[in-house]
Amino acid sequence: MPKSLRLSGKFNAEDAKIIERFMKKYNLNANQLVKRSVMFAIQRTEYEDLLQKNPEVLKLFKDYYEYFGKLLEKPSETKRLEKALKKIGNKAIEKAEKQSLEIDNDMSKLLTEKKPGRPKIKKKRGRPKKR
Repeated sequence: MPKSLRLSGKFNAEDAKIIERFMKKYNLNANQLVKRSVMFAIQRTEYEDLLQKNPEVLKLFKDYYEYFGKLLEKPSETKRLEKALKKIGNKAIEKAEKQSLEIDNDMSKLLTEKKPGRPKIKKKRGRPKKR
């Protein structure tokens, strides 16, 4: 029987604040968050690998992407989309945009390169003063 595995990570204060807010919002404990994150990372990596190793599958996705792009350029489809958006309402759309901006902001903070350790203390130039 394989041994269990314990994973941990170190986050700065800004990252920890975002993670804590996320855990509180979705009522997750640290173990659940790590399990979901690892499963998502494995799944995403496997699909990226699948697309890299199988150019036919990648071409299929690119063709569908182009097809839907062309479909949305048609005036009849844009009217249909606008009609659907009117049914949803401006408040719901604005709320979704606001939430997506918050998510993008949090993700950009989490993805920025951070230097480990405490900041270096700059030494003053020149000879020390007598006291």
